[in-house]
Amino acid sequence: MAAQVGSGIQVDYTRLARIREALEAFPPKVRLSVNRDLRQAGTAVTSEAAGRVRALATRGTGETARSYRTQVRARGIRIVSKARGGSILEFAGKVNPAGKTVQGASLIRTLNERYGPPGRILWAAWDKRAVEVNARITATVEAAERMLQSSLGKV
Repeated sequence: MAAQVGSGIQVDYTRLARIREALEAFPPKVRLSVNRDLRQAGTAVTSEAAGRVRALATRGTGETARSYRTQVRARGIRIVSKARGGSILEFAGKVNPAGKTVQGASLIRTLNERYGPPGRILWAAWDKRAVEVNARITATVEAAERMLQSSLGKV
């Protein structure tokens, strides 16, 4: 289930939490491999978001476009923007839609008019790539489950 958190999107998978616990008994290389595969699954969304930023904005978007990252969490992945400007672009107006100042209200109004409501880039990227990301994460979890099952048979 995808949810908006802080400056990004978090996707939790219940099977993943159990797999990660079971992988604690294995060499660190195995866990690192699973984490790498999970991060790579999120690159579809981060690439889509970066491309959308480049397409929508006219200048000064390099840092924002490069700022999207996939973080591996205990229960899933989190896709975030690590740049201050990217976070403002994404979520200005989420907590206080009217803004706290005249300038803030103007910024939020302009961003909403040009790019849509808060979650402007990431949610559109997620909607476009969710099926692909979910399929890759499911494949990663199933591969880890097969590896765990085969190792139990060898004991």
